[in-house]
Amino acid sequence: KSPAFRVMEMFTCVVFTAEYACRCWSCVEADEFSDHWIFGRLRHATQVLPLLDLVVLIVFYADILMTSDRVRGLQAIRVLRLLALLKMERQTSSFATILQVLSKKKHELSATLFMAMVLLIMASTAMYYVENPGQPDKFSSIPATMWWAVAAMTTVGYGDICPQSVTGRVLGSVVAFLGVGLFALPSGIVSSGFMEVIEDGRRAENDEIANMIDEDTERLERLQTDVRSLQSMVEGMRSSLESNQAQMEEMRASHGAILSVLRGGVENSPIGVSAQT
Repeated sequence: KSPAFRVMEMFTCVVFTAEYACRCWSCVEADEFSDHWIFGRLRHATQVLPLLDLVVLIVFYADILMTSDRVRGLQAIRVLRLLALLKMERQTSSFATILQVLSKKKHELSATLFMAMVLLIMASTAMYYVENPGQPDKFSSIPATMWWAVAAMTTVGYGDICPQSVTGRVLGSVVAFLGVGLFALPSGIVSSGFMEVIEDGRRAENDEIANMIDEDTERLERLQTDVRSLQSMVEGMRSSLESNQAQMEEMRASHGAILSVLRGGVENSPIGVSAQT
């Protein structure tokens, strides 16, 4: 290994270790692991993805520490470091989408697989009885002939086993054509499953947006109702104020009339006449 690669490897190992320790320490903030500060962290650490992260870290440190030739045979565990690629799944939902598609189309895929197995057994059996008399070393049994059937149905054609008779070649051509049509079915099923999952996601988003719009519409309607009730209250207060003002005006007019009557009576009384004299 070059020194630069070694330094990069150690730096990556330190970063992964710090990230794993931080996740194990902060997992108790989630409601799922907040019941106990020790057992909650243990339950988090024993989940699938944290266990894979721990295995990757162990392999990292083992690869760094294994420098002796005595343990060189254990360096095959470096392959487990490829599990670090699963960290990308936490940033994307690709695996979840694939699992959802497979779960949605499991019945159709199971039927296609069953049809492929039936065709494989039938093709292997027929080719064995056709080619075994001429090539007993290559087509020695039906299970051995299945290798040819798999290569023919998947249109790989390695050429290590191939029919020599005319009947065998005709049968091989038929099996190859059937294999092309049969193995095209899972592709279409998976593609339609992806389209359905994407449409379901879009429909869920549209329904969520529609629900939000409906909630906002209900809030606006409630606000409009409240505004109308306030307007009616204001109108009622205004009408009551106008009626009060009209009553006050009537009271003022009546008070003025009473005052004028009183003034006229005082002026016409003997005391008023003498006062004028």
